[in-house]
Amino acid sequence: MDAHLRQDLAWRHPKITYTTTEACDALGIGKTKLFELLSLGQIKAVKVGARLLFTDESLRAFVNSLPEARAA
Repeated sequence: MDAHLRQDLAWRHPKITYTTTEACDALGIGKTKLFELLSLGQIKAVKVGARLLFTDESLRAFVNSLPEARAA
């Protein structure tokens, strides 16, 4: 599949779940921190067979719950 077709499909069908690696990349954190947030109930994941998938909604809700940073 060429890059233009992938971009077109991504635009028409945005992702609603992310793998562990994708969720880490999206949040800019490591796997240890991701699983810590999951165990604390701050983000949610779903199981599809043996796969653990993080929902877009959960990742966005987590980011939106964080306090704003202030300049020092």
